[in-house]
Amino acid sequence: MDKIVMMDDKPVTVSAIVTNPPSNSHIQFDMVVPYEWLHSYALENWKEDIDNQWVGGWPHTYVHINEASNVGQVAKLMNEVIARFSKKDWGRK
Repeated sequence: MDKIVMMDDKPVTVSAIVTNPPSNSHIQFDMVVPYEWLHSYALENWKEDIDNQWVGGWPHTYVHINEASNVGQVAKLMNEVIARFSKKDWGRK
């Protein structure tokens, strides 16, 4: 099914077409691209290293926790990490 389309004068391979997600899902999209491609695109076109950005509200990150009783502890640790690394981004605003 692979088809080449142009995106900003660059060839992109369409490797699948999916049905729309349910309307009651927060996962909505117009297209899905590999993160590696997005990373390269951002560096080249936006001069931004998205691996080092901690604010902005994207992408959604999901964590699988083996023990439900650990949810509070994991949330606390994640919030501490996010707060520590996002300081530099909030400081640039």
